[in-house]
Amino acid sequence: MSQDVLREVLDRADRRADALFGADEVALWPEDALAALTAGGLLRETAPARSALCDGCQEACLASVEYIDIGDGSAARPFFVCSRREDMEPMEVQPGRLRRWAADLTALAENLARDIRTIGRVDEISPGRLWALGRTTFHAGQVDVFLARDAATEDGVRAINAAPRFQQCSRGLVLTLCDTRSDLFPEKTTLSLLRLLSMREGGLWLDLVTVESEVARAAGRMIRQIKKFPTPPGTTWEQVSIAITADGDGALLSAGGAPEPWEIHEMGLTDSRRRQPTPSELWKLLLVLAKEEILTKDSPHYSRAVPKRIERLREVLQELFGMRDDPFEPYHLARADRCDGYRPRFALYRITYRDD
Repeated sequence: MSQDVLREVLDRADRRADALFGADEVALWPEDALAALTAGGLLRETAPARSALCDGCQEACLASVEYIDIGDGSAARPFFVCSRREDMEPMEVQPGRLRRWAADLTALAENLARDIRTIGRVDEISPGRLWALGRTTFHAGQVDVFLARDAATEDGVRAINAAPRFQQCSRGLVLTLCDTRSDLFPEKTTLSLLRLLSMREGGLWLDLVTVESEVARAAGRMIRQIKKFPTPPGTTWEQVSIAITADGDGALLSAGGAPEPWEIHEMGLTDSRRRQPTPSELWKLLLVLAKEEILTKDSPHYSRAVPKRIERLREVLQELFGMRDDPFEPYHLARADRCDGYRPRFALYRITYRDD
């Protein structure tokens, strides 16, 4: 149901730059859907409606709203004023029924740029149709990232292709609001947000694993294989455990239930830059965390690359278990704002065998 709402919002925003969603429609959405869409930047509240469906009689027609001062010293209140029946007196409207939300693709672009961790400013390079999100680096190399609206029509595609900055980009990733062909824009990877976004508690979830896999596919690189662990709804990271096997070639995963054996490539922790599946630096980092429990800057295993790898490992684990919360908590050696290390919020250990 929530995914249906997300699809409707993306579809309408793609068809109309000024897409609006009224309170009566939003009231039919699942609980927390509006909060997720506004937190994710896709919707923002806008000016109240000047008309709405009147419930003063059975005709339920669209009636204009007028603000009337009733003389009690308070601010003017909204009333339905019927233009069809002279016997109908103005009927007060609950202000909540007039609330409206508009698609905010610039805010969405900024949130996507943050999630993908692009470098550079978000620019609207084709009014109402194309946003440049900056440049990012995947395993397959550097790509320029764009958000496109109206990519389902010939006029829209023509306007997008006409943007000079888009033309000058040799390798790009184009995120569209609608279903589009993968070969719509030559020399660029085109992915639909309908496929990549989902609503989670607190906002919108972007499937970065699929993004990177598709970019790698377009570059002719090996695609990292990853499955989704069947995490029960409501599971917290404190209920998750990762028990690395003694030989270090896999792990037993659990999310409050019986442990299940998983291989490294199933967890998305192999190196996609190599022809043969080999353990990635993220898997090696997981082994270090299993040994040290808390990885601080004083550890011999700590390096300048650790914070970046923690970010990537965070994304893989969130995607693997389908959980948005951070699987790591910052560890502070002193009372300061800076992070001095990392500690998993889940149980992480390596299975060892002892001779009896």
